[in-house]
Amino acid sequence: RGLLLELGRRLDARLHELNALDFTGILLAARELLRDFPEARAEVQARFGVLLVDEFQDTNQVQLDLVHLLAEERSQAPRPLAPGATSGEIRGLPLEPGFLCLVGDRKQGIYEFRGADVSLMEVATRTLEQAPEAPGGRAWLKQSRRSTPGLVHFANAATARVMGPPTVPPGPDFDVRFDPAHDGLEAVRAAGPVARPIWVLERDLGDDTDATSLRARDAETVARAVA
Repeated sequence: RGLLLELGRRLDARLHELNALDFTGILLAARELLRDFPEARAEVQARFGVLLVDEFQDTNQVQLDLVHLLAEERSQAPRPLAPGATSGEIRGLPLEPGFLCLVGDRKQGIYEFRGADVSLMEVATRTLEQAPEAPGGRAWLKQSRRSTPGLVHFANAATARVMGPPTVPPGPDFDVRFDPAHDGLEAVRAAGPVARPIWVLERDLGDDTDATSLRARDAETVARAVA
């Protein structure tokens, strides 16, 4: 822990020396600007007629704060927030009706990329559904136009087995379960020639655990299979 703290201090000092921001710094500075300076928030809000956020399962808390600051209800905006207002206080801002659309798949929220928190997808959806003036709604995109029926069937079965069925009562927001009524995909493409949806090209890796060697071996195996 001490090593990580020292690394963080050195990184901050170097960024300050270069007058630069890393990705996290950009997010934090943007939130501070929109949160603490209402005039700047109003100027940025005026640039957007609608806001669509894709891959929402990969959203972190700072990004969700930015979404709420941009989606603030335009009537009486910008509303004052105390400097350093918490995420909960930011989520208390009323939302502009018909402005915000969130798209994501909680089943894909497995990477925690840049601090992503899959539970925020459910939090944000409930906030939209419970908006007092113009409640939003949720819809499920169940049709798969990319994959063949064999792959879709395999994906449904594998995901259901790994994630398990919904619980009663529901678990915490981060506990993602497979609900066939909502999560089960339906193939749009017609079935093509009968073929194995998955090919296992090599099973025995032996004692070879070096990443560079494994990548080269993987490339050779695939090349032989498609030659």
